[in-house]
Amino acid sequence: MKKIIALTGLLTSSVMSVMAADLHITIEGIQSNQGNIRIGLFSEQEQANFPNGKETKGLSIPAKKGTMSVKISAPTGVYAATAFHDENKDEELNKVFLLGIPTEPYGFSNDAKAAFSAPSFSQAQFNLPNTGTKIIFEIADY
Repeated sequence: MKKIIALTGLLTSSVMSVMAADLHITIEGIQSNQGNIRIGLFSEQEQANFPNGKETKGLSIPAKKGTMSVKISAPTGVYAATAFHDENKDEELNKVFLLGIPTEPYGFSNDAKAAFSAPSFSQAQFNLPNTGTKIIFEIADY
């Protein structure tokens, strides 16, 4: 009987750790209706890919000047987010050749700033609890 109770507890905790929650992302500072806003969500397990590699979840939505909000459903956990204004719809953050300086507006969760390189995952990280959460950050030309 003790083994059944222990197994039930283990299974319950495993299911709880993969429960989906709603993440409401608000992006501010969108300068035009041209192109798309590209959002990348990186889980703690994928932090080695942050911010330039393959994201855990990604989406593109038509740009709307000013402020935009989107809801993403994701498993609970620790994440970092990126966004950029893909003005030419090529699905890439365009950069100055050789220098690597972005030519399209971009930003990170927690409004983490790039200073000679992209911020670290820990600078942009936030928690997504089972009750969901809201994050707000700005994209800009830096």
